[in-house]
Amino acid sequence: MAGSAGAVGTGRAAGTGPKPVIAAGANTADPVYLLNQQYWEINDLEVTNTKSAVGDLRGISINGQDGGTLNHIYIRNCYVHDVTGQVNWISGDTANNSPGVSFQTGWDASKRTGGIVFDVQAGSANVKTKFNDILVESNTVADCSFGGIIFKQLDGTVHWGTRSSATSATWTPHTNVTVRGNYVSQLNAKLGCDAIYMTDVQNGLIEENVRAPGGVSLGPLRAHLNEFLRVKLDLQLRDLGAEGRPRERRVDADDVPARAAVARLDFD
Repeated sequence: MAGSAGAVGTGRAAGTGPKPVIAAGANTADPVYLLNQQYWEINDLEVTNTKSAVGDLRGISINGQDGGTLNHIYIRNCYVHDVTGQVNWISGDTANNSPGVSFQTGWDASKRTGGIVFDVQAGSANVKTKFNDILVESNTVADCSFGGIIFKQLDGTVHWGTRSSATSATWTPHTNVTVRGNYVSQLNAKLGCDAIYMTDVQNGLIEENVRAPGGVSLGPLRAHLNEFLRVKLDLQLRDLGAEGRPRERRVDADDVPARAAVARLDFD
């Protein structure tokens, strides 16, 4: 059931008290799963997906397939934790493969597991599909692998997720995406990597997010193939015990097109 511009659907707690817990069963890859839905808001839920072995797993999974432009997906005030996702890298050396970690898996199979994931899959009709008007705000995402908050776009045979120039006719970015005020911790995630992994976004805003120190995480933010992306006041906390204040925030921007703008702020 899809919502509409005049009747937004909601998935949320009823009344007061603890957040409702949605825990994945043994054979469930995505405990919260939307496909080709729009005008939905997911609020105030606790979601977990822990398996005995890592796999192709997510917590909140938002998907499109031959869906056109999918509008208004808001995820707020959720607690997503302990998602034991596998780690697939785009390239690298397969000689370095290890349990739960694979190299040379390609664009579409890589980096699509974790806490909150937006992704597009191939369909039979090749209808250009993207998300528009997305808000991920005030969530806590803890101990999820590959990453905490992830945006991906399909490459496949349609190449909506890759481009060779700023004027590519096939590139189909997600639009008007805001990731704000989230707390991401990978302290106990054995395979935890990027706190935020954002690809193929046009007119995006990432602000006031905090990543906890420690763990094996690669960094607070990794960005690929974005355009007009603003990063503001995103923090990496390194020494909470001694000072309780932010010291450093890093952005790893790869394959940045000519019209992208990524700001870097360092704190002493």
